[in-house]
Amino acid sequence: MQLLAERNLQLMNLITAQQHSGTVARVARCLAALITPLNFPFARHWLNVPQSELTDYCNVSRSRLSEALSQLHRAGLIEVGYRSVQLVDLEGLRSFNGLLEAPAVT
Repeated sequence: MQLLAERNLQLMNLITAQQHSGTVARVARCLAALITPLNFPFARHWLNVPQSELTDYCNVSRSRLSEALSQLHRAGLIEVGYRSVQLVDLEGLRSFNGLLEAPAVT
């Protein structure tokens, strides 16, 4: 029953992420929705999944996913590796609204 409840929460988080308007925010919330206490009881959140699967899960094109992952990396929320993504700031991904601070002009 606990696993079923966990999967239901994961589905609801995915639906919420899909309804969000911005692509980067949608990808952030989709990545965060994959991490649940029963699926990932350990502190390090590594997703060993190719980008082609993430495009399907997040419902975005490959180029938009790549762009979103780059922006999330620059924001310090994730680390991208070969066929893997490490979620550095899980709560930051869950609450991400798509707005990144503009770089300082010098």
